[in-house]
Amino acid sequence: MIMKIAKAFPFFFPLFFLAAFLPAGCAGENRACKTRAESGALIPHCSDNHRPIIFVHGFLGSGDNYADMVQRFLQNGYCPEKLALLDWNGVGMDVNGGVRALSARVDELIASSGFAQVDLIGHSMGGFVGSNYVNIAGNAAKIAHYLHAASNPYTAFPAGLKVRSISSPADTVAGFTDVPGVDNREIPGADHMQVISKAEAFAQAYEFFNDGAQPVTTTISAQEEKLRLEGKAVSLGDNLPLAGARIEIFPVDPATGERTAAKPEACFLADAEGKWGVFGAEKLTYYEMALTTADGRTIHYYRQPFRRSQPAVYLRGLGQTDSSLTALITSIVPYNDNMSIMILFASNQAIYSGRDTASVDGHDLATPELSCPAQSSIAYFLSDENLNGVSDYTQSALSAMNFLADLDYYIPVVPRSSVRFEVNGSILNIPNWKSDTEGVSLAVFDY
Repeated sequence: MIMKIAKAFPFFFPLFFLAAFLPAGCAGENRACKTRAESGALIPHCSDNHRPIIFVHGFLGSGDNYADMVQRFLQNGYCPEKLALLDWNGVGMDVNGGVRALSARVDELIASSGFAQVDLIGHSMGGFVGSNYVNIAGNAAKIAHYLHAASNPYTAFPAGLKVRSISSPADTVAGFTDVPGVDNREIPGADHMQVISKAEAFAQAYEFFNDGAQPVTTTISAQEEKLRLEGKAVSLGDNLPLAGARIEIFPVDPATGERTAAKPEACFLADAEGKWGVFGAEKLTYYEMALTTADGRTIHYYRQPFRRSQPAVYLRGLGQTDSSLTALITSIVPYNDNMSIMILFASNQAIYSGRDTASVDGHDLATPELSCPAQSSIAYFLSDENLNGVSDYTQSALSAMNFLADLDYYIPVVPRSSVRFEVNGSILNIPNWKSDTEGVSLAVFDY
C-alpha cells in the first residue's frame, strides 16, 4: 500500500470527530418525541425504475459523506429507497466486517427491489471494502457497475465486471489513482472529499450507472415544496446506532444563532438502527439540531438552510464505545464551563490556503499554518486548550494529523454572545454555550 493511500485512512477522522462532544441536553418528555416509524416516507408516493445504489464510506466515515451525491440522484428521479448508505466500523479498519455488512445489504436490496443486480460505489477505504467484496466468488455477478473513488490503485477486479475509477491529482491524500485495466476518470481540481461531492463526480457516477445516459441536472437547486429531512444518530467512527438518542430541532435567528422559541419545533427519538425523522423543514430557515445521548452530553449542530429534502442528515455522539479515539479526543479538548468549545466543519471539501476563505470572529483560519493544501484541513477545533483565559493562537496534537487543525482560541461564556464563522462567503452565527454542562457546538458548512 503506498503512502498516499495509507494517509487516506485518517481522512474521515475530522469529519466525524467534529460531531462528537457534548453535555447536558434539553429537558422534555420522551413520549412527546416521534420515532422514525411514525413519520412516513421521506418522499411520499415516490416511484422509479432505477437499479438500487449502495454507497460505502471510508475510514472513520459515515453514509453522509455522500450527502451531496445522494441529493443529486434524488433530483434526477431516484427514490430514497433506491439509495442505500452502508455504515460500517471504519475506525477499527474492519474491512472484513464491512464486506460482511455489504454482502448482507446487497442481498437485501436484490430481494426487496426486484432487480437482479445493484450498483456500488466505494470511496477511499470504502474502496477496499468494495473491491474485496466483488472478488469473493459469486459476488461480482450481483454488481452491475462498480465505481472506485479515490482508492487503492493496485486493486484487481474480476473479468467482465464493469469498473470505473474516479480520482484527482489535486487530492493530496490519494492523488490520481490509475487503476490497471479499468476506466480511469479525473475529477478536475478535486480534493479527497470532493472526489465524491463535486458535480463532476456525480455526473461520472450517473452516466456510468445508467449506461451512458446523462443526468438532467448536476446542480443542487432549491426545491419549491416544503423540505423533509431524516438521518441517523450514530457513534463516532464505529457507527453503532445511538438507539434512544434524543434529537430536538429549533429554528434560530441567523444573526445570533439564538433559538426563536423556548420549545423545539420537533423532537425525535432514534430507533434501534439510529434512524430519526421525518422533519418538515421550512425553506431559507436556519436550524439548531441538538443531539443528546444516553450519557447526557449534547451536541449543538448549526447548519446553513437546507436546499432540498435530505435522507442523510447524520448526528454523531462520542463516548458510547470504549475506543482509543474517544480517549484521544477527551485528552485534547478540555470541557470547562468558563469557555465554549466550537468546531468549524467543512463537510464536503477541504479548506486550502490560497483557494478558500475561513475565519472565526474575523480571525483568519485559511492560513498556510492551519490550511496548507498538503494538510487538507476539514475540521478546526477551537478552545482554550491550556485554560489560561486568553487566546494564545497556538496549535497542538490535532494539527499534527491530516485533515484536522486546532487552535488555542478562547471563547468566553460571559456575557452571552455569538461567535461568527465564515467559509467562502457563507456565514453561521453560534451562541457561546458552556462546554461542560451545556454542550459543544458544531458549525457545518456544506455549500
